[in-house]
Order: sequence, then structure tokens, then C-alpha cells
Amino acid sequence: MAKSEDTLSYVMGKVEQANNDISGKKIQWEAFYKLYRNYREHLELTGRANVGLPVAFEWVEVARARLYKEFCGRRPYIRVRGQEPQDDHPARGIQLFQNWQYDEAKYKRLIYNVLSQVYIFGTGICKYYWRYDEAEKIVHRPVNPEFPQAGTLPVLDKVVVYDNVAFELIDIFDFRVDPEATTIDDARWCAHKTRKTIEFLEDMERQGIYSNISAVKNDMIEDSAGREDDPHKQTRLAIEGHQPDYAGLMKPVELIEYFEDDRIITVANNKHVISCLLYTSDAADELDGVDLG
Repeated sequence: MAKSEDTLSYVMGKVEQANNDISGKKIQWEAFYKLYRNYREHLELTGRANVGLPVAFEWVEVARARLYKEFCGRRPYIRVRGQEPQDDHPARGIQLFQNWQYDEAKYKRLIYNVLSQVYIFGTGICKYYWRYDEAEKIVHRPVNPEFPQAGTLPVLDKVVVYDNVAFELIDIFDFRVDPEATTIDDARWCAHKTRKTIEFLEDMERQGIYSNISAVKNDMIEDSAGREDDPHKQTRLAIEGHQPDYAGLMKPVELIEYFEDDRIITVANNKHVISCLLYTSDAADELDGVDLG
């Protein structure tokens, strides 16, 4: 693929294929969520109080609590053992480090939410990656590093606020996968739909991660940005009490992160390729010359 348009068509073709494949599943997911929330379109009985604990809700809560206890009821979450007796001490260090990482990444909260998806929809999906965040904060710098007695001065500087593994729960309505796959391991590709502000995209562009953001801004349509276009997800969000941002104060951009074994391609608003991250020389040859500008 030598052009950005070819890359866009390639990704969106795969995503559309998956959309058609799960159209029936979305109807099931919506029905499952209504059972969990004891949702009623119309009350069949009038003159009676609609108070009671939904049976499906009770089953999910009890089963989730029991399995959550097995996963997170005690530490360590991960045990590491050495193959040889002399490996036991290094293995102990690795075990302590990995469990510290999981605590920093809020592993227990992730497991709770994943189990919720598993029991309600039948599938739980999460993303595991390395996150690096910087922020501007007031820090105290020495007036003279060679003379500490001179004291310090407060200055605004960029500091690292997070540099560790991270877990992210993926909404089942926002996940697409190769329709021919039977497990995630034999899937040739998968994709994750997210929504980010234009300010986030511009910050990523300054870091050299995204490009072509000016084209995304110029092409945004005011009356459609900020609205969830999946009617089944709209129903679920309405049951939860969430409403789309029609005021337009923080119009999100819809991103599709497309993953294959050798590349990650990011598409904004189904129209603009803003990132192609390649892992192998073969992939670089195939996508050589992709124009993101």
C-alpha cells in the first residue's frame, strides 16, 4: 500500500466486515444489559411499586464477588518460581516487582470491571500496554546546585507522573475482531474504537505520535461530533443515565486503533490516517511511502 487512501480503505474495510458480523450480537448484548438492570420499556402493572432486587442483577453480583475474591482476595496476584534452585532469589525479586506494577496499574479495579462484562455480556476485554505521562508541576530547584545553603526556588517544570504498565477496560460495543477468529490468539487483527478530544490529539502530535491533525480539525462536522452513532450502545448508555455531549463544549474525535501482528494503524473519524506504527522490516516495505500529511 503506497498511499494513505489505500491504508484507510484497508482498515475501514476490515472494521466494516466486523460490524456486519456482530450486528446480531449487539441486539443480544442490549437485551442482556436490560435484564441486568431490570429495565422496562413499559410497566405492565399499574398501581404497584416497582421496587425489588432484579434476579439477574443478584446473580451477577454474587457470582462476580466470589470469583473476584479468587483473583484478588490475597496477594501475590502473580507467583514466580525459578527453574533451578539458584533462580529462587531472582524469581522472588521479579515477583515483588510485578505485583508492585499491578498495584500501580489498579489491577484489582480492572478485574472487577472485566468480570462485570463477562457475567453480563459473556465476554470481558481489556488492553495491556505501557503508559508514560508527563505533566507541568511546581517543583523546587536549587538556586545554586554547588551551594545548597542558598535554598530553592519554585519553578514550573515538566515531570513524569506515570511510567509503568497500564490496564484499560474496553467497552464490548467498541471492540472489533477478525470474524474468522475463534480465539484472540488466532485473530489476524483486532480494532478498538475510542473517543478523544482534539486537544489530546494535538498534544500527541507535538510528541510525534500522531500527525495530520489539522486535516481532522478542518473536517469535523459540528452537528455530528460528540454523538454516539451505535443505537444499541445509545440504549445502554441511556439506561445508565449517560447522555451524549450535545452542547459541544468538548467535541470528541472518534479514533479506531487497528492492530495486527506487525503494525498499529490509527484512523480519526473514519477518514484520516493519523498514525502507522510498524514493527518489522517487511511491514515497513509494504507500507513504504504512506503519506500522512
